[in-house]
Amino acid sequence: MSVRKTRLFWKALLALLVVVVAGALSVYLLLFRPVAAPRTEDLARLFNHGSIGNEEVQGLPYWIWRVLPQIFPEHVPNGKDGYGAFGMYWRAGDKVPIGFSVTTLGVIDRVSPNCAFCHQGSYRLKPDEPRVLVSAGAGTRVDPQAYIRFLIKVGADARFTADRVMREITTIYDMPLYERLLYRFVLIPATRKAFQDQARRFAWQDTRPDWGPGRIDPFNPVKFQNLELPDDGTIGNSDMMPLWNLDELAPTNIRTFSLHWDGLQTDVRETAVSGAIGDGMSSKTFLRTQKTSTG
Repeated sequence: MSVRKTRLFWKALLALLVVVVAGALSVYLLLFRPVAAPRTEDLARLFNHGSIGNEEVQGLPYWIWRVLPQIFPEHVPNGKDGYGAFGMYWRAGDKVPIGFSVTTLGVIDRVSPNCAFCHQGSYRLKPDEPRVLVSAGAGTRVDPQAYIRFLIKVGADARFTADRVMREITTIYDMPLYERLLYRFVLIPATRKAFQDQARRFAWQDTRPDWGPGRIDPFNPVKFQNLELPDDGTIGNSDMMPLWNLDELAPTNIRTFSLHWDGLQTDVRETAVSGAIGDGMSSKTFLRTQKTSTG
């Protein structure tokens, strides 16, 4: 190879490397760069809407998530309206119901479930009165399995296309051009694929009894997805307990408590962290969530 050709080769290689690095950096800045949430001293709001660090794995682009019940009302349980059909409490003025966080990655808001998704309660004293939220209460009305199945059905629906979703979004949000391009060509196709992947990952639940409102199988998803263990046919359906007076469960010199569903943990903090790991938190995002909570 002549000296001239060698120089051209290295220049082309360098140019290609610059393009690859610039492209990777652009993708990171647009879609994955964590944007710090403001710290808060409001512990109730932190519990109800704070991130547990699962937005990279479980986070749905906000505007896709927002319009799904309007596009696919027939997949919402019992013909009810919107996300309230899954038993979640949605306070007027909030961007999402109790039990969801909104975290910005790059330039895109992501919606993810948090601990309050299952641990929330509500009541009313008369049929015509509005419901009253009970933070960290027993989730007797919440139906996590119905929510999972809703997303799976949406992912299998042929109408889940960029044209249909964008048409619904733009009726309620004047989306800037760069965001339209990201949603149309990247986020909507990726979200549909994620729902279809979820259908495969949760196929095991069709061979078990339904969880029903107020109940969840907390460990089979961890076994089959996080730990990649084979399906052993076990049933782990359990009630979603309230999270009140947890200080009373702290270990002392004379006693410890058997915590979580199976009693294998004795530390409240470890129990909470392991639950978040099961819902998609990683070691990297765990450290990030600590910066937005109170000390």
